[in-house]
Amino acid sequence: MELSIQERLKDLRVERGLTLEQLEEQVNLSKSALGSYEAKDFKDISHYAIIKLAKFYGVTADYLLGLSQTRNHPNADLADLRLSDDMIELLKSGRVDNSLLCELAAHPDFPRLMADLEIYVNGTAVKQVQSANAIVDIMSATIMKQHNPGLSDPQLRQLIAAHIDDDSFCRYVIQQDINKIALDLREAHKDDFFSVPEDNPLEDFLQTAEETAKEGSDPEKPEYETVEEMKTVNSMVPLWQRKKSDVTEEEYNKFYSELTHEFDKPQRTITVSAEGSVTYKALLFVPSSRPFNFYTEGYEKGLQLYSAGVLIMDKCDSLLPDYLRFVRGVVDSPDLSLNISRELLQHDRQLKVIGQNLEKKVRADLEKFLKEDREGYEKFYENFGRQIGYGIVSDGGESRKDSLKDLMMFYSSTQKKLTTLKEYVERMKEGQKCIYYAAGESIAAVDKLPQTELLKDKDYEVLYLTGETDEFVLQALMNYDEKPFRSIVDGDLELGGEEEQKDDSESAELMQFVKETLGDKIKEAKVSHRLKTHPVCLTAGEGFSFEMEKYFKNFQMPEPIKAERILELNVDHPAVKAMAAALATDRDKAALYAKILYDQANLIAGLPLEDPSAYTDMVAQLMQ
Repeated sequence: MELSIQERLKDLRVERGLTLEQLEEQVNLSKSALGSYEAKDFKDISHYAIIKLAKFYGVTADYLLGLSQTRNHPNADLADLRLSDDMIELLKSGRVDNSLLCELAAHPDFPRLMADLEIYVNGTAVKQVQSANAIVDIMSATIMKQHNPGLSDPQLRQLIAAHIDDDSFCRYVIQQDINKIALDLREAHKDDFFSVPEDNPLEDFLQTAEETAKEGSDPEKPEYETVEEMKTVNSMVPLWQRKKSDVTEEEYNKFYSELTHEFDKPQRTITVSAEGSVTYKALLFVPSSRPFNFYTEGYEKGLQLYSAGVLIMDKCDSLLPDYLRFVRGVVDSPDLSLNISRELLQHDRQLKVIGQNLEKKVRADLEKFLKEDREGYEKFYENFGRQIGYGIVSDGGESRKDSLKDLMMFYSSTQKKLTTLKEYVERMKEGQKCIYYAAGESIAAVDKLPQTELLKDKDYEVLYLTGETDEFVLQALMNYDEKPFRSIVDGDLELGGEEEQKDDSESAELMQFVKETLGDKIKEAKVSHRLKTHPVCLTAGEGFSFEMEKYFKNFQMPEPIKAERILELNVDHPAVKAMAAALATDRDKAALYAKILYDQANLIAGLPLEDPSAYTDMVAQLMQ
């Protein structure tokens, strides 16, 4: 509701807490004139008074005269406002209440609404949740495979329950923001009343209908009007039934957009035509980007299933295994019954044959993709590489290892780009027995690990595993081309050479002292043969790695999973030499060195300190 000139003048004065007498003193206009400007029987305002009052109140003259709702920005540059053409046209059209829109945007909670909406739209939070959900799936499969605890196992149930529906959660947060703002706006306008029009169209309609009925019309004999409409059905052969040579790329892209409701083009288009014991045609697509809800319960996998051109199931999830859930498309087979139920489809022999053939076809196409378009495949791997790994560690992965392992890619320390396992083995140094890898949060973090120093000196290639599931995949594979995988943070790296032949007996007393000082915190303290410039590092014993420990810590299990800690010390480093010297004269000081070095090793490994405050106190004590 727009304010009158009188109301605007009075509101501005009241906001300043001024009486008419006080305003008279401020603007040198008579009290009577000022009062008449605010009275119902409005008196024309002189140009002088308008300019005087606008300057005093700090508003525009247009605002005082009711020509603008903006007080302080008479000539705001549209470029500064960053409004699109569509937004400007909407504001000018009158289709929305601009005043209410301004109140909405000026609400103190509106920035929070926009922040939550931005997080939801651009997928910032979704990506984090998707990564966590994917790891949960892989770890559940790994636990079932290695230990087979049963579905009632408490720890396994915790993993299953750890799934987060990011889509529902984000929409819930946004809805809460909107509800809060809407309630506040309603409360602010509770005193606004709008009269109902005296003429009610509904009442007129009902009256007319009643009068018509009284004139003798028989409700039992309704009148009908015959309308003829020509409608063309099945005017063209379905796209998947046509020869590939007769279909253009534009037609495939248009069909993909209609099928998936995505605006980008598919990265791969796969056509299948099979005749024999089972006859079918299929048109499959590999998306060029990962759907924002791909790792949520809201994502529906599956292919459209047709029987002789008739749709019998919109999302048939039993045609392809779960690791190929990103594949979209249609399958059409005349051998399937139109009346077949979902339950029967799950056990249908023909459907299983079709599914097995489609899986082989997709894998073959991905192999071709890798050979013919390396850059394109790397983009695909960025989006769906985790799914390839999931195919290795999930149920049935044993039968897929040989066909999927060559599709895996990892960052190479020497090539400075993604590489396959086959390419790594082809470049292995003469006499190298293992495929070395290191896991971490990022390439930069892995590259700075102390354990990489010796391997860099020896020019060994190391695979950097930055994906949260990569390490589980290598554990499931165990080896490639009879070359076992070996983490560079393992306790016994076995590189060979002079470093492995050094006599460590002189440092035996120091290592024993460190072990006694740290107690159960470490499994062993040993002389390091891999460190060059760093004084200390942590290596893992058999079983879980440090990256696995970090992951499981997020699930708050009753019995936390911890990797065995082996503390390796560089006896040639000044810090370790200082500890050895203190051992002979001041065992308390030597113990202080040991505790500090252990905490430093945890920091380097990306592990949290048990007591950060105690660590800082120890460092300060040593500096005194």
